[in-house]
Amino acid sequence: GRGFAIATALQKTEVLGSALIGMVLIQDVLSPADWLGAALGTAGVTLMARVSVDRAALHAALAGAGAGFLFAISGVAYRAATQAWGGDAWVAAAAGLSSTRAMQTLGGGVLMFAFAPNAMRELMRAWRASLVPGAAGALSSALLFTGFAMGPSAAAVKTVQLVDVIIAWGVSRRFFSETISLAELFDAALVLADPLEVLLL
Repeated sequence: GRGFAIATALQKTEVLGSALIGMVLIQDVLSPADWLGAALGTAGVTLMARVSVDRAALHAALAGAGAGFLFAISGVAYRAATQAWGGDAWVAAAAGLSSTRAMQTLGGGVLMFAFAPNAMRELMRAWRASLVPGAAGALSSALLFTGFAMGPSAAAVKTVQLVDVIIAWGVSRRFFSETISLAELFDAALVLADPLEVLLL
C-alpha cells in the first residue's frame, strides 16, 4: 500500500546519511560529483514518497527515515570492515559478508525461536520457495560488499544502488497497470540521474 511505498522510498535517504557518517567516522573522501549524487538521490526519493499528512503516512515516513539512518550506519560499518581487512578486495568482501550473515542468521534465529517459534517452523517448511529469492539476496549482498571493498566511499556505492528504486518503481507500475504522471516521471529521472552522474563523472 501507500505506507509501504513511502517507507521504502524514504529508506533510501541512507545515501546522504552514508556520505555524512562515512566522512565523520572513517574519513571517507567524497568528490563534488559524489556529494551531488547523494543530494540529488535523496531529493528524488523524498519526492517519490510524496508524504501526506495522515497519521499512517507520517508513521511510515518516520519508519522509512529511521531505517535509512540505520542502513547508513551499517553501510559505513561494512565498508570500514572491508577496509580494515586489508589485502585482496575480493577476499575482504567475502570475509565481511560471511561474518555479517553469520551474525544475522544466528541473532535472527535466536529471536524467532524465543518469540515466534511457530513462524520459525513455517519458515523451515517453506525452504524450497525461499531458494531463488534467497540466492538472489545473497548475490546482491556479495556484490554490495564487493562495492564497499573497492569503491571510493560507502555513499558512492549507495548512490549507484539507487537503480533498484527505479526498477522496483517501474515493475510495480507495470504490474498494477498504474498510470504515471509527469511529476512522477520527473522524480524517476532525478533518481536515475544520480547513479549515472556518479559513474560518468
